[in-house]
Amino acid sequence: MRFHSGTGTWVRQSGLCLLVIAVVALAGAASAAAATNVAVWHMEESSGAMKDAGAAPANNGTLHGSVTRGAGGASGRGYSFARGWVTVPTDGSLNPGSANVTIQARVKPTSLPTSGDFDIIRKGDAPSQQYKVEILQSGALFCQFKGSNRSAAATSSKKIQPNTGFHIIKCIKTGSKVLAVVDGATVGKTVTVGSITNQAPVVLGAHTSGENDFYKGVMDEVSITIG
Repeated sequence: MRFHSGTGTWVRQSGLCLLVIAVVALAGAASAAAATNVAVWHMEESSGAMKDAGAAPANNGTLHGSVTRGAGGASGRGYSFARGWVTVPTDGSLNPGSANVTIQARVKPTSLPTSGDFDIIRKGDAPSQQYKVEILQSGALFCQFKGSNRSAAATSSKKIQPNTGFHIIKCIKTGSKVLAVVDGATVGKTVTVGSITNQAPVVLGAHTSGENDFYKGVMDEVSITIG
């Protein structure tokens, strides 16, 4: 707006306002477009590697131990885990750095852990920077992020019950929060984790070395989104 000296009133400069609105809209669109699915594993394969349908590079995975393809999935087919795991080689695209990261999966456990926990997906291990998604003995979702600033975790209030169909789980890190989401129910903690980068592989279904914390059940539609 500008002051009109002749009338003593303020007059709106519509052209300038439209320009400001356009700039804000473009900035919002650019921010929304910045989120990238760096890995999307549909788990539809009948043989071979776990194929990545996300953005290049292809972060494909190798199956180990007791992982069975072709189980009934949340969408099409999924993988059934007993004492098995999948490894995806380390790649810079899987390191969120200081950007937001969302790790999502659909899970249908056949039981809950009686010791330790179920590792759904993780990249890295203590004491390094890492992110991990676990199901606890209580059935709660546990999301932990260890960054350059500090380590923080969120635990869901909603519990995952075995043999009750597929549950959508998400672990989210933003610049100021860590969130655990089960079927849309969200629990968050306000915290600044900092940047997360490591040289570890991504592991699905067991602890990093495939030694323990084996998930038991079907897993489907796993993704990692950064930005």
